[in-house]
Amino acid sequence: ANFTAASAQMYQGGSSYTRCVWEVNRGMVDLCVGDFWETNERRGIAPFSSNFDLDTMRILTTPLPGAGGASSSFEASQILDIFKPFATGVWALMVGTFLFAGVSMYIVEAGSGNPDYELEDDIEFAPLRYLLGFCKGFYLSCMGLLTAGSAFTVTKWPGRFITLGFSFFVYIAVASYAAKLIDFLVNSNRDPGRISSLSDLVQNGLSICLLEAMKDLVPEVPTSKKVGMDDYGPMLERMYRNSGCSASIIGKTQYLSMIVGQKASFEACTDRRDPLQHTTCIDPSYETETIALGDPLSPHYQKYCSVITVEDSE
Repeated sequence: ANFTAASAQMYQGGSSYTRCVWEVNRGMVDLCVGDFWETNERRGIAPFSSNFDLDTMRILTTPLPGAGGASSSFEASQILDIFKPFATGVWALMVGTFLFAGVSMYIVEAGSGNPDYELEDDIEFAPLRYLLGFCKGFYLSCMGLLTAGSAFTVTKWPGRFITLGFSFFVYIAVASYAAKLIDFLVNSNRDPGRISSLSDLVQNGLSICLLEAMKDLVPEVPTSKKVGMDDYGPMLERMYRNSGCSASIIGKTQYLSMIVGQKASFEACTDRRDPLQHTTCIDPSYETETIALGDPLSPHYQKYCSVITVEDSE
């Protein structure tokens, strides 16, 4: 249904969804069908049916000016960072396990003609023979970790059981280390965002862009710091240009198309003289651009790749 002048007198905002709710209130239409948010404002205007779906909202922000974690040069002091994925206690546990496996294997395999301990078996001085045998076992244990497998030569069944248990330990250790190392490298090279959470935004007195209908859904942020927008596209563009807001809140569908897929195309008023910077400018002489994220020939092609998703657990 087309919007009527009666609803325009009741609502002057930019949300077509809220406008449609007013049309129901004025009796101009029987119902509105769409992905409406059941906000307190709309609930007070017209009744809603049961929910068909729940939207998952995400907080987005942009990198700090001058941030360049991923492009920064590698320094010699960072060599020791390879040990950071595991805590000191975990490394101590691994060293203890290597010592236990190495000593156990030497005790079980010594004197059996095992090629791993041929030189040690020929030493007549017992203390030296045991010391070198334990050191050789520890060396083979460490080589098992570095090669992601067992470096032991086994000739007896007790040694086979020890090797089986040690190999499983190495499998878990290598997989865990690889996962933690990737997570460490990714997070350490990620550009810091303007905010890290909603509370961070509030504490620093920054503003957030969100749809006009969402203003009542984020009570943590002061009203004066909520910038109401008419659509997601202009909202992201305004945040990207740091024109009045340091973060934005976006729904799951738009997040997939605009941030993950980078395929959306929309109009946005990009003139900073415009107080709203919505889809269209208040003054026709102000600049309005077509933001084509999926067009390789567009200057805006995949421009939101640098946008950061805020992992706010609060």
